Amino acid sequence: MHATSLSPLDRGVPRWGRHDEAFLHPDLLPLAGVAPEPLGRLWRNLRLKRWWHIGLWHPEIYAGFAIVDSGYAKRAFAYVAREADGVTIASHEARSPGLAVDIAKDLVGGVSEAHGQGIDLAIHHRQALGEHLVLGWLDTRHGAGPMRLKLTLRRRGATTPLVQVSPFDNGRPFYTHKAPYAVEGVVEVGGQRFHMVADRDTALIDEHHAYYPHRLFWHWTTGVGRSDEGEPLALNVCRNVISRDDRFNENGVWLGETLHSVGPVRYTLPSYSDDGDGLLSAPWQLSDDQERLEVTFLPSYLRREYTEVGPLYSRLRQVRGRFSGRFRTDSGRVVHWTDARGLSEVHDARL
Repeated sequence: MHATSLSPLDRGVPRWGRHDEAFLHPDLLPLAGVAPEPLGRLWRNLRLKRWWHIGLWHPEIYAGFAIVDSGYAKRAFAYVAREADGVTIASHEARSPGLAVDIAKDLVGGVSEAHGQGIDLAIHHRQALGEHLVLGWLDTRHGAGPMRLKLTLRRRGATTPLVQVSPFDNGRPFYTHKAPYAVEGVVEVGGQRFHMVADRDTALIDEHHAYYPHRLFWHWTTGVGRSDEGEPLALNVCRNVISRDDRFNENGVWLGETLHSVGPVRYTLPSYSDDGDGLLSAPWQLSDDQERLEVTFLPSYLRREYTEVGPLYSRLRQVRGRFSGRFRTDSGRVVHWTDARGLSEVHDARL
């Protein structure tokens, strides 16, 4: 792990490895060695995938929203689900054409935003101050009325983010920045207001910039809770197409403000169909090859997204549930937790 500079690229060359802080200028478009200009820029604009995803955990609801630029397509979504029974009480999704999307290349005053088709969503980045401001208005389905977001995400103390630059097998870079944040403000759905409290509620951010290969997959799990001793806990683990995940991965567990790295993680899932049927039929098992992490994920609610543009497709199955497990810290201490709230994804695509 090493100190972070302004950009994940050094004169067009990726700065591989784990970093202490998020990059303030995370743009991967200047990647060198692709093709002569102007073909190089055209290729980069089509192949670079970028997004911001934020999940919010409140005692009564889970709220998730994202702004996505896949190069050939743009989309944005938001939804709110009740914790008690998992029912989605409001949701909205918009796609190009007719949707304008911009992912910030500058986290010092830049804005990631989506506008059109009944959605106005903006994430104002103030990374140097350790905060992000979310403002949104969305038309919604399910008869709940419009959704409004006014939230401030603030870094908790000296919490270490998970910041990673990894190579795909073709040598192209994958940059991700994830971290738990305190969140305060309001999520309003059809006049019902859910107040976020900074010392109780948590937002997990997922910033992503990557030149994915044409075929890809990932299994991803994230979530928040408390250890059996009462410490705040957050988790992020992923298994994807990066073959050298013993050296390059985005796996970690936060205990309080400290991030503990985890080795390669493998998933044992129930049998499932392309549309996700079967994913709720049995608990999932996750473990790492260093025997530091064991997780049992109890899936409860499934959300599907399917995108097709000619021969290109993306199949996303997003599953909410609860997880328990144990983790051995860097110092050798074994930490247990029995009831954390989580989100998992099973994704495959040809892009």
